[in-house]
Amino acid sequence: MSDLARLQLAFQARVLAGSTNIDAAIASRDHGELGTRLGIYEHAYVSRLVEGLGATYRALRRQLGDEQFAAVTTAFIRAAPSKHASIRDYGAELGAFLRSVRPGVEGQALAELAEWEWMLADVFDAADAASVDTARLGRLPPAQWPHARLLVHPTVRRMRTRTNAVDLWRIATGAAEAHTEPEVRPDTEWVAWRRDLTTQFRSVSSDEAAALDAMRAGETVAGICECLAAQVAPDDAAARAAGLLRRWICDGMITDLSVPDCVDDSSAQRDLLRGGQQQRDRPRP
Repeated sequence: MSDLARLQLAFQARVLAGSTNIDAAIASRDHGELGTRLGIYEHAYVSRLVEGLGATYRALRRQLGDEQFAAVTTAFIRAAPSKHASIRDYGAELGAFLRSVRPGVEGQALAELAEWEWMLADVFDAADAASVDTARLGRLPPAQWPHARLLVHPTVRRMRTRTNAVDLWRIATGAAEAHTEPEVRPDTEWVAWRRDLTTQFRSVSSDEAAALDAMRAGETVAGICECLAAQVAPDDAAARAAGLLRRWICDGMITDLSVPDCVDDSSAQRDLLRGGQQQRDRPRP
């Protein structure tokens, strides 16, 4: 390793962790001046990250206030230094950090608010893709549907909240006017995605949330129906899956369908019948 590389690593260690290894290599008339000069860089680095986090977590910053937000994010930066080349990629762990340092309902709501904002930013920055059209669906033989996998739009994200974090976000962003304090709420499932340049989100029922998670995990349509059968009457699972599929397509959440080449209509039909019998035979909880 060259002398320059060693000097750079020592300087980085000073800025990130307060290491004194570089002190001897810094020309200075007195020790006090040394601390002041290096402190300029330390302060500038942290301030830039606080500024970047403030751009990502605008609602959290408004909820906390500038002074408290700076204090919280400075502590976060010290606890979890950036490992990313881009400042946009830094800060995903802020929600978990808030949970660890702020117990109780307020900490939970602030953590969920941070996670909500990170999810929305992630949705907006995710890669774009064309949504599937209904003509593509019409070309798939009905007997092959059980084996089909739905290819999810790359912007689709899921989240569950247990507080009024989304209300806090709405108020902070001007989408709602009534003031509210952090509080516990019944569990709410959410889905977010992007259409063109517009971020969309909505709350979803527990059965749709389970189906969305199964779809994102790569389950076939038959697997999604099986998942739904644990949430609704087994005989209603196929109809419910069809209704959800229509909505996901209309929302632009599906990019395509994938069916194995080895599947023929006769084997697909047998699997569909077998799967339906298994659903009817399975005991309900």
